Amino acid sequence: MIQDALVELETSSFSMLNRTSASSLEFGALTNGGSGFNYGVEITAEKFMDKGTYFLSTFSLFESKYRGSDNVLRNTAFNGNYVFNLLGGKEFRLGAGNGRYKKRLNVDGKFNLAGGKRYSPIDLDASRFIGYTQSDETRAYSLQMPMYMNINMRAGIKFIGKSSTQEIAATINNLTNRKNPFYMKYNPATDGLKTVYQFGLMPDILYRVVF
Repeated sequence: MIQDALVELETSSFSMLNRTSASSLEFGALTNGGSGFNYGVEITAEKFMDKGTYFLSTFSLFESKYRGSDNVLRNTAFNGNYVFNLLGGKEFRLGAGNGRYKKRLNVDGKFNLAGGKRYSPIDLDASRFIGYTQSDETRAYSLQMPMYMNINMRAGIKFIGKSSTQEIAATINNLTNRKNPFYMKYNPATDGLKTVYQFGLMPDILYRVVF
């Protein structure tokens, strides 16, 4: 249970419990009159590296609620309700290992699934009037984006020497090129709502030397 959370002195749905680094800095005078709570359960299964193989899986079910100065119980911005993570990999030895370098091929994968982000409905009339996105905060965080899903794959070769290790690796982020929603906004050019998405498929190349 969270007590004395910062909320607006004026009656509203605002609470500092929903703040992130990307949140707007616009709010009124504050007071320690809010509250909130989180509860849930998590299950973890893990296999430590053994014979070149490892995996880790976690599954969480949770609720996250808060009350602003209007004393209405609402979902927090972070109440996705569930998160599932699965990652694993395999290391293969290349060659006899009696040369200048020991060579290792590593193949890893990661799968993430989570409930969508909570957001407030956009007040279209108010947004048209002021020319930018205006949310209906009387229904704060009452809507939820579609679920988030992401698959990353990585393959790399390590050259392990006596004094240093070199690694060349390639990663494909968002392997399925899924369009995961990030947030909604008002678009004055179309006089409608626009969904802004997170990054699609994105490759990444790495070369690293460790001494």
